[in-house]
Order: sequence, then structure tokens, then C-alpha cells
Amino acid sequence: MTIEVTEFTSEASDTIATRPEVSVIIPVYNCERYISETLESVFDQTLPEERLEVIAVDDGSTDDSLAVMKQISEQHPNMRVESIPNSGSASAPRNLGLDLATGEYVFFLDADDKLAEETLERLLEVAEQSGSGVIACKLGPFGPSKRASALPSRAFKKTQLAVDFIDSKAFTTLGALKLFRRSILEEHKIRFPLGYAVGEDQPFTMQAYFHSPHVSILSDRIYYWARGRADGTNVTSIGQPAPEHFKKIKALIEVVASFDLPSKRSTPLLERPTVAPTGFQTVFDSSFLTEFDAGRRKEVVHELSRLVNPLMTKSLRAKGNAVSQIISDLICRDDVESIEHLCRILAERQPIPVDFDQNSQQFVYQPTKGSPITELSLSVEPYLAQIGCHGSTLGFKGNAILPGSSHAPDEISLIWIHRRSGERFAAASQTDSQYLTDRGIRTEFSSTLDLDHLNLSSEWDAFIEVRWDSYIIRERFGRSKGKGISTQPVFFGNPNFAVAFFTKFGNLSVDIGPTREYSRALPSAAPQIVGSFPSPKRQSVIVEGQLSNVVSVAISIGSSAKEIQTEWHRLTETCIAVVMPRRVSSRTSYEIRLIDAEDNHVIVIDTREVPQA
Repeated sequence: MTIEVTEFTSEASDTIATRPEVSVIIPVYNCERYISETLESVFDQTLPEERLEVIAVDDGSTDDSLAVMKQISEQHPNMRVESIPNSGSASAPRNLGLDLATGEYVFFLDADDKLAEETLERLLEVAEQSGSGVIACKLGPFGPSKRASALPSRAFKKTQLAVDFIDSKAFTTLGALKLFRRSILEEHKIRFPLGYAVGEDQPFTMQAYFHSPHVSILSDRIYYWARGRADGTNVTSIGQPAPEHFKKIKALIEVVASFDLPSKRSTPLLERPTVAPTGFQTVFDSSFLTEFDAGRRKEVVHELSRLVNPLMTKSLRAKGNAVSQIISDLICRDDVESIEHLCRILAERQPIPVDFDQNSQQFVYQPTKGSPITELSLSVEPYLAQIGCHGSTLGFKGNAILPGSSHAPDEISLIWIHRRSGERFAAASQTDSQYLTDRGIRTEFSSTLDLDHLNLSSEWDAFIEVRWDSYIIRERFGRSKGKGISTQPVFFGNPNFAVAFFTKFGNLSVDIGPTREYSRALPSAAPQIVGSFPSPKRQSVIVEGQLSNVVSVAISIGSSAKEIQTEWHRLTETCIAVVMPRRVSSRTSYEIRLIDAEDNHVIVIDTREVPQA
């Protein structure tokens, strides 16, 4: 690719006689609203002017980005502005910046982001003291909107100096927003690949990691502020088509393959471009059939088969979900026909069909040709429909489905596992009904837990276990739940001896003790039905608890999602009467939902058995 370069430098630029320590390279495309703030964060760094070089490369912007940068450069002799025809990604402008850079180190900064105070000085200090070839620093979000892609976090649990890039988890952050020793990039001719816009920095950074003696990671504070744009115009929001995703994953796989690592070290590096959601599934989805013609589809599968077959190990395959495992096996078989059939299923947004094999006691996928694909990492989809309490007993209703399966499970159970010891307790559970849906067999169940049976203090986590003969799938329970279910803690006893709560991930747990403090919403103890008063047409159900925050009450019948606002009367601060038709109260199952003043704290009470006053 030939790039036509237009250079804009200030007259004072010739006065820089010493070699700068760091060259900050900024690719720019239509960032006139942000580039001034970005450049200001660079020039506000504590480095003196002669130690810093700024190279901004405009990638054919259609707004006034270039004019804004030219004006700013007139005030800064250490700034150089270049312009190239639009290339469609950050690769070409970054590569040109690298060709022009003279600093001992280079740092890549996006045109809508900014540096925190003293970032460059701290990175250079660590680079000199550690001798690392790459210095990664912690990123933080800012701006009016959430970023399209999550900021890296796995590598930034703690600061690590002069460490291996695999052992330290540095490989999990492959963005280019780092400090690089320029001699490594030049010696090994490391440049950004052209031809795609998202993920172009991944093979670049991976190569730099491989050729560095070691890396350092700074996690003590935020050094780099990454903007979330409200207008959704950043590249990661727009995305890219399947052919470009193919180039992305192929390039990253080729980098890892070229270093001939033992599988123990290559497996974590290969997960991202293969079995992770960012790998094969970005190419082999519904768009594979529309964005590649028949001939190119064969070429793509054959290229990946040749590349991946020697690298695909059992441990790498096990890191993927069932869809990526099936794709991986079909790629290794070089089976274009079966991949095309799989993509048609995905295009119809249908679950992948799986059959239970009695002989091997597992679920398998049958491609259009060849042997069944086995050892699949399958997941059931559990759903918490109702939760209620009575005394020290918790009651649950829920359902679960294994997508793509028409084989009903033999048993479904709610299991409680002590977080520290691993001790298990199987709560009383029963299957209520099973029926076929367009996603597979749905099993509805109910379960009760007497908290007195949890004999160890601290947290117990709820799991759902679904069994077909000897084959069992276990999943955490509670994350997917009905909209009316409160996520506020429910307290038991006075003084409290247990708290039922949802974790930060949304899953259900119980803390026996309790062993820590929990915020209180409606009541400090779970409300309970204490009696009822019948009349010819209506019945008043008496609820006791700390109910001072209740502002409205709704009821729902059985498994119906329909709620009915109902009349209620406050008797005391700790007692209310809920009025409902006799036809409702005579049902074997109904719920009373108590809503607080902010309409987001709801306690669901199971009233399966209502004692008569």
C-alpha cells in the first residue's frame, strides 16, 4: 500500500537537537471535538519538551481535525503533524508514526483519550529501572457513555515489574495503549497489520511481548483515560464484517504459532483467537454464508484447518463453549459442508441440536457427515420464577432448559454448597412439569430449604443440578430471574441468624451467621403471614414484619406473570392487612408482593398455606 504523506511542522521544530526519550504517536480520524483535550493531556506531562516527541497522523479526516492539530503544533516545537488518505483503521497512521519516531520509546495514544498526570514520566522510570520491553499501565473509563468494549482488568490485579508476559497475564491485554521500547519494534520489524479495523493491535502487541526480555505492569492507579463516546462513532462500536474478523484471528494465531511454544504456554495465548467468543464464532456465524462466496468459504476453512490442527489441544478446546468446540472440530476435519450447515442453524437463531447417547452417557452433536462430536461443554439455562419464605424455610419455583435437547432430564435438584469447605446440602426438590418448547424440553420444579439444615456458618451458594442417567450439568442459580423478585437481602430471626442475598453477579446465596453486614431495604426480618379473616366475597390476609416502608401491594396467582394491584390497610408499623377476592385466596398458590417508596425493593411472600385466624 502506497501512502501519500503531507507533512506539517512548525518552524521551531528544527531547534530540537537532542533525541527524545519517548515518541507519543496519535492516529486521528474525525476527532476535532476531542483532539485538543487529548493533546493538552500530553503537553501537561511533567517531561521537559526535549524529552518528548508528539507525532499526530491524520487518517483522511472529513472534519477539522487536521486544522486543529496544525494550529496546536504551531505552539509546540516538539509536535509533528502528518496527513494521509483515509486507510480505514489505526494501523496505517500508527505505522507511519513508527517510521518517523526518533524516541527511545514509543507510546500509542488514541485521539479521543487522554493521559493522567505524570503518566509518561512514571512509565519511563519503570522502563529504565526494569529493563522491560513493554510497560502496560492501568486504564480507566471516562466520558458520557459506556465504552463499546470492556477495559482490560485481568492483568491489573497488582503491579508487577520485570515479569513473564504469560505468567503475569499481560497477554490478556493486547491493546497498543502501552509504552514500547522502539529498538525491539525496529529490530524485529514489528508493525500493525493492514486490512481490518478492530483487533489490529493484537498481533502487534503479541509480537512485542514475545521479543521483550520481560514486561512490567503498573496497577497502582489509572494512568490512561479511555473515552466512552455518546455518539457511538468509535471503531469498536461500529464493528467489522466476517472477512475482517478472519484476518484478525488468523494473524494472531500465526504470531503464536511462529514461536513453537509448548502447549502449556501456547494454550492461554490461543484461546482468544480460537475458542473464545472473540475467535472462530466471529467468522462462522450467520454472516459466513453471505459474506464469503462458496469458493472463498472452502479457502477460509482450509487455511484455518492447516493452521489450527497442530495447535488444537484437548485443554484449549475445553476452554470454549459447545458452539466453539463444534466449530473447532469441524475446522480440524476441514469439513466445509458441516460448517455451512451449522451456520444455517445459527442464522435461524436456533439452538444447536444435541442428542443424548445412552452408550457414552453424554450429549453429542451430529454433523452432516462424519462421526458425532462429543465431550461438549453444555450449559443449562436456569430461571428463578418465585422465591418466598415462611419462618426459617425458603421456598423456590423455577425452571431449566438445555437448549437444543428434546431429551427430558431424569431429575432436577437445588444444591447448596458451602463456599469455603465445599460441603453440599441437597434441598428438597421436585419436578412439577415438563414440556417441549422451540428451544428444547423445559422442566419446571419447586424446592424448599430449611435454613436450620445448613450446619456451617458463612456463605452457602445455590446451584441447580440437572441429571440424565449418570450425566449431570450443574449451574449457579438465581442470576436469571423474574422481574418482580427483589434483589435486596432477606433477614431471618431476631436477632438475625441468616441472610438470603444475591451476589454481585446476581446469583443466590445464604449467609449463616450472618458473617458480615448487609444493607436493609424493606424489613429487617422477612415478612410472614400470621393469619387471615374471611368474609363472603373477600379475605384479608395479615402480614407481620417491619413494614413501615411499604407503599403498595400486588398479588399474582400461580405461575402467571400477571400482577394485580390490591387494596391494603396499615394496622401498625409492623402489621398490614392485604385484601383480596376469595377466588384468589382459595388458590393453592399465590404471591403477595410488597413494594417500597422507590419502587425497587420488593419482597415476595409465598402463601401456599395460610393459617386461619
